[in-house]
Amino acid sequence: MDITNIYNLFEKCSRLYMDKIMVYESNNQYSYSYIRNRVYYRRRELENYGFKKGDILLVCSQDHISILELMLACWSLQGIVAIVNYELKRLDKELMKEYINPKMIYEDKELQTYSATLADTITPDLCNAAYISFSTGTSNKPKGIVHSHRGLILNAKKINAYLKLSHNDKCLNLKPLHHVASLSSLILPSIMAGSELHFKRNDDLLSTTTYVYEKKITFIDVSATVLKYISYFSERQVLDCPLRIISVNGEHLSAEEITNIKEKFPNALIYYAYGMSEAGPRITYLDTDLYPNKLESVGKPLEEIELSILNHDEHNQLEGERKIGEIVINTPSLMIGYFKNNLLTNKTIGDGLLKTGDLGYLDKEGFLYVLGRVDGQISRGGVAIYPYEIEDMIKMMPRVTDCVVTESKDTMNGNRVIAFVSVSDHVEVKDIYNFCNSNLPLYLVPQSIFIVDEIPMKNGKLLRTKL
Repeated sequence: MDITNIYNLFEKCSRLYMDKIMVYESNNQYSYSYIRNRVYYRRRELENYGFKKGDILLVCSQDHISILELMLACWSLQGIVAIVNYELKRLDKELMKEYINPKMIYEDKELQTYSATLADTITPDLCNAAYISFSTGTSNKPKGIVHSHRGLILNAKKINAYLKLSHNDKCLNLKPLHHVASLSSLILPSIMAGSELHFKRNDDLLSTTTYVYEKKITFIDVSATVLKYISYFSERQVLDCPLRIISVNGEHLSAEEITNIKEKFPNALIYYAYGMSEAGPRITYLDTDLYPNKLESVGKPLEEIELSILNHDEHNQLEGERKIGEIVINTPSLMIGYFKNNLLTNKTIGDGLLKTGDLGYLDKEGFLYVLGRVDGQISRGGVAIYPYEIEDMIKMMPRVTDCVVTESKDTMNGNRVIAFVSVSDHVEVKDIYNFCNSNLPLYLVPQSIFIVDEIPMKNGKLLRTKL
């Protein structure tokens, strides 16, 4: 298949599977040929606004069908799609628009021009770009990740090599489209195989479980948190479950949790996957049936991906079994770089290798084990949360003198986000909650907040055991 442009891939598949259902949402179904015609219409729309090669289309919407049509139309014109989290506060959205400076914006079902010019949007860093995802939730410190067409398609093809999706499969996407994983781990593999793609929000997991049974969904790619809930709600329906493939990622499941889930879905192949947006995103996968003694690992790398372990302090490669250090990746799906941040790009992939910021080790058989983050990043429900985003916001609250955000294990949700706050005068916990709810996206609001006399520090380092 042509790997130069995602639109070319779609065009080829749409002709191959013309009359087959491509997309299903809200009891409406659309064939491959229908979506192709809609993409042609969207392309003319963009052209009428003067959209050209290298221009950026910013999308901030929950309308999956329109987003998919506009992405493909944009790529047919060799433009670049940037997707911003719809759940951001209005001010954050406006700041993100200024930061991205797109030629066009699609928001609230409306397509409109923005202030950008061609000179503003075309830079050498974006010449082969297809898609910009943002791994940081708030716009005060945005981290845009620029992906190439080739990288996303290669990653999707390697995922499909072990999933083996077919035109008979029904694939359910539960991830928002600002996550690159929704594109390369499910949407593109589904299109490649001529599968039926279902869109549904996962805000009601009981109805999601019912949906899997009613629509006879055969493949889901979900976070560990969502899978645990689906497993919980599926308790009485095991024998009728249509799922044949489950790909689970995000926060790691224990061997006991995977074993329990396998009992709920005895007819499904369960793959655990590890990745990060900068890698395109899939890095490794584990077939839990083939390797029941390796359930604590995240598996082996996809084809053509090489792993090494780097001494984080001395920056030299560690050899031998169980040598713990930073996981470093060599992958053909590597991001182009960080949007408007050459300094961070050079720090992260300056030598062509991706320094993941994850600590781990390789066993003697080459299976990777991930132990945690170098920077303290928290994973909750498959979403990467950077503590400093929450800390910086809470510190802006009047009478707050300091704040530290950490995590604790949550059986169902992966991790709980906890904020410890010191104040100079009387402040109640409910006041801090209200401040967070007014200034942070919902997924960044801590689940627990504690007011403490002081944040325990020693030699400039946090003493977490004292909290």
